[in-house]
Amino acid sequence: MRHNTELRKSENNAPKHVISDNGKEYISPNLEQASWIIYQFKRKGITQRDIARDVGVTPQIVSQVIYGLRTSAQIKRAIAGALGYESWGELMSRFVAHSAA
Repeated sequence: MRHNTELRKSENNAPKHVISDNGKEYISPNLEQASWIIYQFKRKGITQRDIARDVGVTPQIVSQVIYGLRTSAQIKRAIAGALGYESWGELMSRFVAHSAA
């Protein structure tokens, strides 16, 4: 079995780890991004369940978006808005700036 791992840029310029296995690609969780977002949630008293309830999805789906395993514009907007950002792009820009500091 042959595995290949590479780092790519996602649509918002955040790093995305992609693992290739016999022609199939799997996205590796972005633990740094998720940890930062979850920390921001805790600072604001927000839970993934709150976002899920507002959007009408399960907390597991919200978690997958936070970890970069799934994409949903609606959930990304809800997360960004709950944290006081105009857009997911603005939130990710803040995350990238924080990570580089």
